[in-house]
Amino acid sequence: MDWNTVVVIVVALFALVAIAAFVRYKQGGKVNIKGPGGMGVNVDATNPPPVSQPGVRMKDVESGRNTTATDGTGRGVDMEGVKSGQDTRATTSPPKKE
Repeated sequence: MDWNTVVVIVVALFALVAIAAFVRYKQGGKVNIKGPGGMGVNVDATNPPPVSQPGVRMKDVESGRNTTATDGTGRGVDMEGVKSGQDTRATTSPPKKE
């Protein structure tokens, strides 16, 4: 085999390893493969971080007594327009590890 064929095979193997890593870990990443003669591959497979929705969302709540919302996911509470006579409660806590 000549030198050019060896270079192409090596770069193709690196690319296959990078693709296998992306498929395996599914979190994305960046890969920069440079070969001789100015050959190279740049792969950017990153995703923006997911936007977390709150675990408890209360909107326009008017409570005369005893409104309670509890979130066990730890994602937070979002309340809007609350008018309380007594006892409006929204709580959040991280999930329990087993």
